[in-house]
Amino acid sequence: MGSLLSLNIVDGTVLALLGFASVAALVYLLSHRMRARRVDDGLPSRRLLLRRWVLTVALGAGGGAVIAILTIILTEVVLNLFGTPLEFDTHAWVVASFAASGVAIVNIWRSRWWRKAIAGVSVVLFLATGAVGINAAFGTNTTVASLIGVNVGRPLSVPRPTLVPTPVPTNTAAAVVAKPRPLWQTWAPPPGMP
Repeated sequence: MGSLLSLNIVDGTVLALLGFASVAALVYLLSHRMRARRVDDGLPSRRLLLRRWVLTVALGAGGGAVIAILTIILTEVVLNLFGTPLEFDTHAWVVASFAASGVAIVNIWRSRWWRKAIAGVSVVLFLATGAVGINAAFGTNTTVASLIGVNVGRPLSVPRPTLVPTPVPTNTAAAVVAKPRPLWQTWAPPPGMP
């Protein structure tokens, strides 16, 4: 688990793998899920089904892009959460992630269970790809552990406190009981310290 947490996410390899997986998922989700139907059964023709699908995908992607733009305006302009305007590539990552997520969300309705499962996993994949892309642009968190806020460094070895024996009055059965004393009483400066 430590090697996964220590994986460098800024060098481009992880971003390339996530990008490839996102593109593959998006291509699958964009593919038309049309069954073979006969036109004389009174069902819509393939051409009409394809038009409906293209319109549905366009609405999903457009809706996701609109939500992304509203999110950017809210966080950057209205609330000024970052204190400075964000760069174009950050905006592009946010809009692309949200638009692809919109395409995945429209794939949930009227589809088979495996397409719904792929669409659900794809939303997480698209948002993770966007987050890693934005992080790579800034270079802030270089590893998976630093991105999620986990410390994977070696723990420091701290010496155990020394116990100083204190005398006990002679009227008790025990002769000496070890009791820790405060640091200000036991600390001595190292030699040569001014």
